[in-house]
Amino acid sequence: MPKEENLSSYLRKEISKTGFPLEIEISSVLDKDWMVYNNDPYVDEDEEKTREIDIYAIHTSSIFSENELKRRDIFIVTSNLIVECKKATTHAWIFFTRPRPFDWVPGPPDGHTFDFLEAFSNGKQSFLEPLRLPKTHYDRFPRVAYNYVEAKLQKDVRSESSSIFEAQNQLWKCLSYNSKIWREMFEKDRSSRAITVFFPAIVLDGELFEATGPSANVRLTRSHHVLLSISRRAKPLGPSMKDFLIDVVRKENFGDYMKMVKSDIVLIKKYFSTNRARLAKEADEAVERLP
Repeated sequence: MPKEENLSSYLRKEISKTGFPLEIEISSVLDKDWMVYNNDPYVDEDEEKTREIDIYAIHTSSIFSENELKRRDIFIVTSNLIVECKKATTHAWIFFTRPRPFDWVPGPPDGHTFDFLEAFSNGKQSFLEPLRLPKTHYDRFPRVAYNYVEAKLQKDVRSESSSIFEAQNQLWKCLSYNSKIWREMFEKDRSSRAITVFFPAIVLDGELFEATGPSANVRLTRSHHVLLSISRRAKPLGPSMKDFLIDVVRKENFGDYMKMVKSDIVLIKKYFSTNRARLAKEADEAVERLP
């Protein structure tokens, strides 16, 4: 333990080794347009443990008046950002990308959204699934990562790292748990037309690379933003596989990423407001057909 006069310097040095300064920096960027919750708890239902996500934020456009909440012709679109902050000093993050699949569906993946019909039917039906939602920032990426590795930056680094796995694992489990919470909030009120959209992201303070080509002659390119695709089963979302797309963003590019997310929020809300009459009719009919 250092002497008292050196304690502050020592503690600052120790804090700088963690991801907390990055978390504070990212939270400060979000404070203007988001309601930010740091170290937000969620339940890992696979392991039955309570864990924490670095940042859970709700966009201010998600706030509705009590009168609006009671109107069946208004779709209550809530936008949520889930962020894990990682500092990597000993390892570089490398993501192996491939061209987008031919059956790519525009808009947020099914694992990112939860709607009123899913709540009323206990996950057996979805109002959003048959709709053609507008293209979002996910559709800007011609290539998507499915594999990754954390490569040592120095030979004398002894420990392996699993930070990418830990971060993506935290994100989809937190997302799944919060989808369950939204379902429980609205499942008994069949007048509700609530729709929730999640944006999961990893913010990295470190080296990020995209790897392309055959393994024998792989090409490495420095990157600021990579899209990671995963498919998982989660207890809160039912037995079927769900698709997730996780933005992996270097901290220097976080501002640009937030512009993309803001554009997505505007487009999705505009879609439901522009087509409100038609969609409200379809929603009423879908709800009436439920047992």
